[in-house]
Amino acid sequence: MPNRLLLVSASRVAAFMILISGVGTSGQAQSLNWEGQSGGLVTPFAYAVESRADGISLPAISFHLLSGGDVVGTHYQSSVTIGFLSRIEVGYTRSSVTAGTDEPLSSLFDRGFNVFHGKVILVPENSGNTIVPAISAGFVVRYQSDHLEGNLGSATQNGDFVVVATKTLSQIKQAPIVLSGGVKVTNAALLGFAGNAPDWAWCAFFFAGVNLGGKVLIGGEYAQQPSEVKDLDGAEVPGTFTFMARVVPDKKARLSINVALFSFGEVIGEGLDMEADNRFSFGVGYRF
Repeated sequence: MPNRLLLVSASRVAAFMILISGVGTSGQAQSLNWEGQSGGLVTPFAYAVESRADGISLPAISFHLLSGGDVVGTHYQSSVTIGFLSRIEVGYTRSSVTAGTDEPLSSLFDRGFNVFHGKVILVPENSGNTIVPAISAGFVVRYQSDHLEGNLGSATQNGDFVVVATKTLSQIKQAPIVLSGGVKVTNAALLGFAGNAPDWAWCAFFFAGVNLGGKVLIGGEYAQQPSEVKDLDGAEVPGTFTFMARVVPDKKARLSINVALFSFGEVIGEGLDMEADNRFSFGVGYRF
């Protein structure tokens, strides 16, 4: 019942956002994702924060909230990212959490951590007057020194190495299709929420969406996760799904508003229920 109520609420919010977007003018439906990268919600795009070819951008900032329930808890992500030379972005995110109340499993998710990321565009989109996608490579490093030793799942020093390709198909002028996907090598369990995976693993991710009038990006994404959590025997972690709507209501595409349903999964092992399907997420971003 709670998840059904969240689904109804998120649908109403998304519909309202689509309605109010009609008062704006066209803009790019880009924003910072959960970890401060240009992207969807949990996946990066191959694009970077806009900057001059010979300069540095003003910062882009964002705040995201995830209502994860009694096990995962409520998570808050505050990010700042800067673009360089029209090809590079670097940024920092602080991840904080209000712990869930369902012990002992909620202790897996009860830590905040620091996130640094970087990305460089290797091949610009449509370069050489071709139809090639943008292709980028990047990294994410997560750490929190207060949790580098201790009990079950407490280690949070981990990272990703990422290659991603993104293409905007603009044949339909008022509804361009955005496709993105890639691979990452990671030792993070559930984007670092659950600490570390036992080993480095290859994981795929993809995003598909439609950009309505340059004002509303509606899409879904999937991010494969390492199947195990370090020191948690028997866990089988599923991939992460999100369904999101992003509105860019202002003229210069500086402000963005996001709502999403965030699914980590439910039962991941005997007696291990994360209760984390269809959890509500809200975000707001601004590019100075």
